[in-house]
Amino acid sequence: MNTSKRKKKVGLALSGGAARGIAHIGVLQVLREEQIPIDMIAGTSAGAAIGAVYAAGQNIDRLAAYAIDADWKRLAPLIDPSFPKTGFIKGRKITKLLSTYVGGNIKFSDLKIPLSCVATDIDTGEEVVIDRGSLLEALRATISIPGIFTVVKREGRHLVDGGLTTPVPARWSFTWASAGASGQVFPELGFGFRPIAPRCSGATETTLTSPPPSL
Repeated sequence: MNTSKRKKKVGLALSGGAARGIAHIGVLQVLREEQIPIDMIAGTSAGAAIGAVYAAGQNIDRLAAYAIDADWKRLAPLIDPSFPKTGFIKGRKITKLLSTYVGGNIKFSDLKIPLSCVATDIDTGEEVVIDRGSLLEALRATISIPGIFTVVKREGRHLVDGGLTTPVPARWSFTWASAGASGQVFPELGFGFRPIAPRCSGATETTLTSPPPSL
């Protein structure tokens, strides 16, 4: 599909959900197969990590293969114990793994598709949206389950998993509308979610049941 001739733009909101987030890979594979281009992505936790791979123009099939074959023998080496008060895992090894799938230590400005990652300020309980600077730092923040991962310090804030405040970044429909988006896609991971934010004027809203990723 020739994106230069398209008048409509599509925004994709990818929720968190820990291991369930892997199902987002299947959604992206289907969108690719149906030649439905995505113009902007917002992601929380696992959704942000998978969305980042896609936004960077990297091979999501390679990520799917890793996810399908993952077991404790492959995951155990990713645990780097830490004993501070904020969490048991430093997250450096997971960050290094993520770097291999997004194309290295890149910045948001290097992405092929605009991406916004949602984290939570654990001190204030506020939603924090990251869309500039280091992509890996943002991903490390948005996946930081409190008590499991150490917090990420960024711009004077202590950041943890975005799922605490924004399980599904549905409110980004407003931002997308101002950017010209006329369609919004919300993959359903089995939580019974329906977008509760008011719909954009003239926008088409689609909730998908996420298929399993394929090889």
